Amino acid sequence: MKVMEKRNGNLLGPWVLLIIVTIAMIVSSISIYFEQWRVAIGAMGLVLVWAILAFRIIKPAFAGLVFRFGSRVIIDGEYLTLKEGWVFIFPILERIVEISLRQHQKEINSKKADESEDTYMNRAESFSTAEGVGIFPEIFFSYKITSPGKVFELGGGIDNNGDSPFLVEMLHDLVIGGTRGVLAKMELTKILSRETKDENGNAIPIGEKIRADIIGTPNFDRLGAELLIIRIEDIKFTKGAQDVLDALEEIKKQELARQSKVIEADARLQVQRKDAEAIVVKAEADLAKARAEAAGLNAAVAAFVGKKPETPTTPEDGEKYARYQVGMRVAESFATTTKVIIPAGDVSKVMSGLINVFEASKP
Repeated sequence: MKVMEKRNGNLLGPWVLLIIVTIAMIVSSISIYFEQWRVAIGAMGLVLVWAILAFRIIKPAFAGLVFRFGSRVIIDGEYLTLKEGWVFIFPILERIVEISLRQHQKEINSKKADESEDTYMNRAESFSTAEGVGIFPEIFFSYKITSPGKVFELGGGIDNNGDSPFLVEMLHDLVIGGTRGVLAKMELTKILSRETKDENGNAIPIGEKIRADIIGTPNFDRLGAELLIIRIEDIKFTKGAQDVLDALEEIKKQELARQSKVIEADARLQVQRKDAEAIVVKAEADLAKARAEAAGLNAAVAAFVGKKPETPTTPEDGEKYARYQVGMRVAESFATTTKVIIPAGDVSKVMSGLINVFEASKP
């Protein structure tokens, strides 16, 4: 296909229109002057027919790809296209091919309402997972044409809907190939979650990963189309794949049960650890209390025998202090008639110092 590069947009500009209409009026006027009515009517008729043929209306959401002398026109490196609305072209020399700019939606492996399961499995595209399990995903994708000139270059023509059948076929094959490449590296359980990881480790839909891989293929921009969405709508399985899926589900249940037992054991360990910590804290508190009582008793004994409070005392110092305390209790009982019980082994010791203690306790 030849491409004509021109600096001008439309061949039929306002000056061309004005010149043609002016010439037609002059010819008609001369013919009327010389009473050549047929010539005048013929000239006006030709102008009218020419004007009708030159007038075009480009439908909304369509672009008009301009062909001049049978070839496309490039202006500043871009194919000459006309926007929606009414336009004028030069009949015979120019023509317009309308290409749709709407968003197109297609489906792969969609199951028909009246289609049996066996018929569907025989017709649908099969995809393999990392485990080698065959699955039948229903894939939805949408696209729109961004460069009508590039789309026309693909060949295959433009249908009545303004779409390129060859472009649809190419995108169909690209989506299938991209999906095969992504799913072949994923386990079945991951595919069922409809998510995967991108290069940064972020969770993204599988369709977005497939779309990114397709867009990144060499020369994709030469298609003149933008791939908007790829989405896995549903996943169907063969009988063998269903058995594998059931086995995987059983393994998953066993794994969850094992994790539950580990969590339960860990919880018991935490409780036991807290109980042990409480026992240690109580033991440390009791030890601190005993040390405080011992330090207080040591200070009392040291003060009784005339030593500094922080000076360690001897067993003899403790015995003297004990005898003094027993004597004081006996003396107190004599003064208040309160009975004091003294161990039998200590009676002789107590009685030997009783008189002195009693005398010392008198006012």
